[in-house]
Amino acid sequence: MRPIALTLCYLIILAKHTSLSKDAESLKFKEDKLVHKIKSKMPEYFPPDDIHNNEVVFSLGLKQIVEVDEKKNSWTISFEILIQYFSESAKWDPGEYGGNEYIFIKEHSVWRPETALPSLIEILGKGSTKKQVLSYDGRVIAFDQDVTGVFSCRINVRKFPYDEQECRLRLMNRMPHRNWNITVNPVMQDQFLSSYEDNYQWQVIKPMRFRVVKSNSYEQTGVELTVRLKRRSIFYEFFLITPSLILYICSGFEFAIPVESGEKISFIVTILLAEMVNFGILQDIFPPSFDELPLLAELIASQIIHITALGVIAIIAIHIYHNNIGLEMPTYLVKIVCSKKMRYILIVPLGIPEKQNASQPTEQSGKEEDGTQLNDNGARRLQQELEKFCKDEETSSEDARDKLRDSQWKKMSAVIDRIMLIAHFIIVTLVILYFIIKYQFE
Repeated sequence: MRPIALTLCYLIILAKHTSLSKDAESLKFKEDKLVHKIKSKMPEYFPPDDIHNNEVVFSLGLKQIVEVDEKKNSWTISFEILIQYFSESAKWDPGEYGGNEYIFIKEHSVWRPETALPSLIEILGKGSTKKQVLSYDGRVIAFDQDVTGVFSCRINVRKFPYDEQECRLRLMNRMPHRNWNITVNPVMQDQFLSSYEDNYQWQVIKPMRFRVVKSNSYEQTGVELTVRLKRRSIFYEFFLITPSLILYICSGFEFAIPVESGEKISFIVTILLAEMVNFGILQDIFPPSFDELPLLAELIASQIIHITALGVIAIIAIHIYHNNIGLEMPTYLVKIVCSKKMRYILIVPLGIPEKQNASQPTEQSGKEEDGTQLNDNGARRLQQELEKFCKDEETSSEDARDKLRDSQWKKMSAVIDRIMLIAHFIIVTLVILYFIIKYQFE
């Protein structure tokens, strides 16, 4: 009994398989018959005469912003194209053809409008072949999937890296002699744009504008998709703007370095070279020609000019400290050095610039020891002579007057440093505020 049961099961399965094979062959036959029928009714290279309301729907989908090249003024974009129209010749009864409501056919098996992308520079690749879909209600859909191309789009880097860019992608009809009604299906377009994949460097500003346009030069009609992007600026803030501002602010500490240390010029030159490196980085980012100078380039250029001026002032202070010894100080400079108000606000040093030796007494009071140091008694005597010098009174000796004159010139170099330190931070604050306002309101 068991072999008989297995044999019966095998025969039943074989019969079902044969039946399914016949059904599949029948369905394939009906589909081929349907495709042949539609091809015979619809032209391949020119539009059918029975397009519903003479209307063609264009849709342009944005898949991803691959790259924005500021130097070449180009956008690399992955996109999709969908074109749809209704024709009476493309209708059929699904019941007569095995329930088929949709069929896929090869490209150009039936007519599709010839289109062009005017701003397209180069096609880099196509993820899928072009296809056409026919629906039983007479709808003909042609679409290109995952196409990557380079588009020419104007890029404005004035507010880099807080800039917003705009690119207009046009899908135009290449047959201007046919007066079609090019339209947009808002629901389809929204679904088309919902598949956009975000970019790590650019953020899409929604909503994207989509409208029907007409080219006056060639009398072409089509659709235009306006894409607006906002740059993600955190990378440039962290690696470019912040280091540049830190260097700019710290350049003022050059005036806190004592003149006698010999490090003032080397410090400011190091800061200047670092700023020049930042300026070179901007040259690699921006195009060689543009209508307006980027604000960030203006900021770094102004920093370089300011830091260069600081270096010149440092050289002047060193020159005063070392080379004006023995010369009479002009009256207006004496008033500055001897001003009590200047001393109160710490612009003029309170003490004597020479180093004092307060711990080691010497046998000869009031005389210099080791070329520059004075003992306590000598320091007090020099301070008394300094007060007489400021009151324009006679000093005790010509030697003391020479020492006072040298001391006053050294004080003058310290006065220049302190004034420029205050002026530097005021200028830095004003420059930063100026560019913040320019970024916000320009």
